[in-house]
Parts: sequence; structure tokens; C-alpha cells
Amino acid sequence: MGSLPLGYTAIEGIPQLRQRIAEDYPGSTADDVVVTTGASGGLTALFMALKALKAREVRNNDVVGEASADGQVAVAMARPGYPAYRNLLRSIGCGVVEMPCGMDTRFQPTAPMVEGMLAEHPEVAAVIVTSPANPTGTIIESDELEAIARVCQQRGVILISDEIYHGLEYTDHTCTSAWGMRGDVVEHNVVVVGSFSKFYSMTGWRVGWLLLPPSLRDMVVDIQGNLALCAPAVSQYAALGAFDSEEPQAHVAHYARNRELLSTALEGALPHAPIEGAFYAWVDVSSLTDDSEAWCNELLDRFRIAIAPGIDFDEVDGHRYVRISFCCDTTELGAAMDILAANYLKSTSIKPRLFNTEEHS
Repeated sequence: MGSLPLGYTAIEGIPQLRQRIAEDYPGSTADDVVVTTGASGGLTALFMALKALKAREVRNNDVVGEASADGQVAVAMARPGYPAYRNLLRSIGCGVVEMPCGMDTRFQPTAPMVEGMLAEHPEVAAVIVTSPANPTGTIIESDELEAIARVCQQRGVILISDEIYHGLEYTDHTCTSAWGMRGDVVEHNVVVVGSFSKFYSMTGWRVGWLLLPPSLRDMVVDIQGNLALCAPAVSQYAALGAFDSEEPQAHVAHYARNRELLSTALEGALPHAPIEGAFYAWVDVSSLTDDSEAWCNELLDRFRIAIAPGIDFDEVDGHRYVRISFCCDTTELGAAMDILAANYLKSTSIKPRLFNTEEHS
């Protein structure tokens, strides 16, 4: 890297990386891409841009469409959902509208749900969907995503598609990028969020990207320039090299083995969302506890097993759920499942020492 310029880059990222990202989205160009300081940095700039644009509209108009006259902006999301969405939105004074999702919809929103929510909440400026999802690991079917995109288009609402777990898929349910629906389905209301942290395992490098319509791009670039100026230069060049690495596919194979192990452990023991993508299982532990946070603390204190309580992702019903991540060492995952089987699942068909971890290593 000695010959590479490692000072500040252009706010929107180095041209080579933007072009390479665009190549993964047919019909896009480097001008559609803004490289960000991780997906979180991109979301922060995006949410701030939505709020700023709404404030500009209110200044220019006494009443704007169906939006509230005071310029209140909200973003809708699924519940359960990634907590940083809520936290970021609330921190900048935006509202959060949650759509409760259950096992009947695989914990994902549907087009009728989105349509009904938008009818009740005219302040919603954007709907964010995540597929595969954190914490549930479920995938939105292509037809359903298209239907959601159409609803958003008809209501003049931005569809934000968080696709940071794309590439981490284990079933016949494959991911579709919302960006590919532009033109035939929708015009200029789709934003895609991407990251090098998950599929490329570049956590800590802090580099992600947004694909943006013209109506949002300049504002997002201006805000990023004030927040962070640019993503780290060294991370951008490293991310460019990641496209040619075979390592990500090896990681996916490892996650797939762990998924099989975890699925075997949970089968017939605890209800859970279909484990279709990402590296999470969303597990109903209401048969074991009515306080998943306390139960998780017990697991950590007694057995040094760390899983996430559902309350982090669902402030209403999360006390019944936990999120188990399987992006860990296979032997450690097998040992943890053995401990759960021996101490909490004795009445189920699972028996201790079910797992021969050598077979999965």
C-alpha cells in the first residue's frame, strides 16, 4: 500500500470501489454509489437527510401532501428488528413506527401490512426492510419485496432495503436486491444499504455503501462530509481487494455447517423462525422463562454462554425470545448446545452429547 494515497478520499469514496460495487447491481453506475463509514454511518447520514429534506419541504410549503404540518418524520420498521434503527432515529428526533411481525409472516412485513401502516401514519417518510434479517434470519420473498416496493412507490415513500447479509443464504429462499426493481417496478424511491462487515467478514474496517436515488444523493454526501468526511482510505482499498478473495465462500460454508448443527439442536425442542440467512436463529423460549434477559444473564453467569435477549430487538414481545448467533467456532457451538440440552431441555427429545463436534469442525 506504500504507493496508494491514504489521506482523505472523495466524500463519496474512491472511484474504483464505487465502480466495483456498482457492477454487482445491474443497471447502476458509480454515480449511484456512496461509500460510507460502515452501514451504520450510511444509515445515520440517510436518516439525517430524510429529516433535513422534510424540514426543507415544510419551509417551502404550508402543507406538504399528507405529512404533518410540523415536519415530523418517521421511519417504519419490522418488530422484531435491528435496534440501531430505532436508536439512530430517536437520537436525531425522528419517529419510529413499528410493524409487529410474527411467525405467520416469518417475522417479516408484508405488502398489506405496509399499506395499512402507511394509511394510519402519514408522517412515515421511509420503510426499512432487512433481508436476511437481524435478528430472525428470515428472507423476504422476491414477489413480496416487489409488492412492498410498489406500495411505497404509490404512497411516495422511500423504501430502504438493508442488504448487508446478502450472500449468507442457506435454503431455496434466495435474496433479491430491491435496486434491481428500479425502472420496471419503481422509479426513484429505493435506497440500498450494503456493508463489507458480514459477507466479507470485515468487521472493524468501517466501510459500507449506499445506493441512492438522485433526490437523496447530494444531501447524503453533504451530511457524510460533515460527520466523517469519508470512509477510512485504507479500508476502502482493502474492500476493493475483498471482491477477489475466496475467503468469504469458506466462511459461508462454515456458517452452513453451524446452521445445520443448531437446527438439529432446536428441532422439536424450541419453536424458532426459519433459519434462512444471515447467521442468527430467533428462538421462542417462553416454555423456559418469561424473562429472556434474566435467562440470558443466567446462561452467561453459570456457563459462560452468551446469547442476546429478545428485548434488544422487540421491546414488546422480546421477553419471550432470544437470538442465537452461529458465526462462532463449531466446537464451541456444539458444546453450548450440549449444555442447553442437559440443563434446560431435559423434557425434550434432545439428549446431552448429541453432537460429535469433530464431525462438524
